Amino acid sequence: MQRRRGFTFLEVMVVLLVLGLLAALVTPSVLSMLEESKKKVARLQMDELHAALKAFRLDQDRYPTASEGLNALVQKAPTLPHPDRFPAAGYLSAALPLDPWGRPYLYLAPGRSGAAYELISRGPDPEQPEDDLVSPCPDLRLSP
Repeated sequence: MQRRRGFTFLEVMVVLLVLGLLAALVTPSVLSMLEESKKKVARLQMDELHAALKAFRLDQDRYPTASEGLNALVQKAPTLPHPDRFPAAGYLSAALPLDPWGRPYLYLAPGRSGAAYELISRGPDPEQPEDDLVSPCPDLRLSP
């Protein structure tokens, strides 16, 4: 009688159990790192928006109004004080970015803390304000 070579059911189950335990240990730390990287991307995008808003202010002598919003960085608004200074390509190198969670950034002008404006990402859960990422205008004076 010849003996078959291969794995027994018990051996396969032990391997699957070990792989499952490893996955259970590693998954939370990987998800935590993923969430932290999304927050870093949001901060970098906000920095780019701040730079574009600063360039807008230099050209237009003011920040965009609340009604113009961030769209004023990519489309020439009819209410601009100096429309001839609006760059042909806009103030951003690409289209208006979405935050890493796929939602648009909020623009408050003036900002709630007395800043000229605030940029806000609603974070991973838009229903929980405690995980929002808020970035006020680096120039804390109100725009003229």
